[in-house]
Amino acid sequence: MDEKIKVGDVVRPKSGGPDMNVEAIVDLTEGFDGKDEIRVTCFWFDGTKRMQGSFPLQTLELVRR
Repeated sequence: MDEKIKVGDVVRPKSGGPDMNVEAIVDLTEGFDGKDEIRVTCFWFDGTKRMQGSFPLQTLELVRR
């Protein structure tokens, strides 16, 4: 990834899926499995319903507009 993902960016899963807005980025240093992990909390809309989820940083890509 050449550019860093930051709060307010629009991203999507690399495997495909909806465009999502980045709401928060959390660095889980020394996670429960002994590995460092960065989680990205995102929200998106399914029709009029607001959805939210947390994803590993490496699974997301920036959406170019």
